[in-house]
Amino acid sequence: YKKETSWGVAPGATSGKELSRVTGMGNLTKTTYQSAEIDKSQQIRGFRHGSRTSAVAFNGELAAGKYVDFWAAAARAGFSTAPTTGSLTNITASATAPHFVRAAGSFITDGFRVGDVMRWSGWTSPATANNAKNFLITALTATNMTVVALDGSAVVAKASGDSVTGTMQGKRTSVPATGHTDDSFYFEDWYADITQSEQFSGCKLQNLAVNLAPNAIATMNMNFLGKDMVTGSSQYFTTPAAPTQSERLAGVNGVVLLAGAQSLVVTGMNFTIDEQLTAPPVVGSNVVPAVFRGRATASGQATVYFEDAAVRDALVNEDVVSVVGAFTASNAADADFVAFNFPNVKFRGASKDDGEVGIIQTLPFTAFRPSTVGTGVLDSTFAIQDSLAV
Repeated sequence: YKKETSWGVAPGATSGKELSRVTGMGNLTKTTYQSAEIDKSQQIRGFRHGSRTSAVAFNGELAAGKYVDFWAAAARAGFSTAPTTGSLTNITASATAPHFVRAAGSFITDGFRVGDVMRWSGWTSPATANNAKNFLITALTATNMTVVALDGSAVVAKASGDSVTGTMQGKRTSVPATGHTDDSFYFEDWYADITQSEQFSGCKLQNLAVNLAPNAIATMNMNFLGKDMVTGSSQYFTTPAAPTQSERLAGVNGVVLLAGAQSLVVTGMNFTIDEQLTAPPVVGSNVVPAVFRGRATASGQATVYFEDAAVRDALVNEDVVSVVGAFTASNAADADFVAFNFPNVKFRGASKDDGEVGIIQTLPFTAFRPSTVGTGVLDSTFAIQDSLAV
């Protein structure tokens, strides 16, 4: 595949990218219609093809770096420059919250937000373990940063004086208030054994779904709606590049935050981002002139053990809470990761199962843009951070 420069126009044949899959297939789709006239033969006298579109469906395994182009398409924005504190000597590290405190300046002005994953460098003994470690920000003010390490380790206390730098790892994309992008892609299915090429133009991301289970590789499903299909007997993307990607991600490696607090009782999580695409037909052409976007919506579901009233009461009281998940490629302190941040959600239910097992609550949620933005909270329906985004 390759991102198009102009919608529906084949990009150059160089710099295509392979997309490893579990399943993946493009197809031409056509509307059809038939004659409504009553005929004395008691049979249909006419049948026609109408407008045509292309459709690409993809199922794959989640890895950092692999889906960077599609994260940006979902958010309708390119990846932002990674925020950094720059070199500071006024940072104190503490084993208890807030874990990193600065005497002056502002983490928020630097560009950090709750739900970001960042790393420090420059800590000296005895706090060298704070270096090159993924920290998920759970609470943030101008001078105070509270974190949880993705590898489960603790922050090592250290007085200020070290020249340290905090930097977001990789980059983050989120739905902006203005200036939205409108990415489209050109896909090719190349069947080398029968020398057949099927090329699908003008493909816009229709929806994506991520599923995270505790003892399974995380999966990613995507659907694209496009303009048309072109066929050929030679490969269009002749030298596609292998994907840059981490080891596969799994639900057991990482951190989940529900309502701002780390949860160790989540038994599963999934979410869907839907771009609300439409491709209305027109008179005089069997190819649609455009694929239009509606709102960018996000919804999901978490299943958790029923261990206290906190999450249930968020439903009862119609509280606005956050859902954040950061998942890593290994147990290493500096493992590659993908983080998903829904800073403003409401639960739609909290049904419970029954039986001779731990009771599990099912918590469907809907995300939406904050009406007011609190301290250090991202002003967007969702954000995605990928450690290999450049």
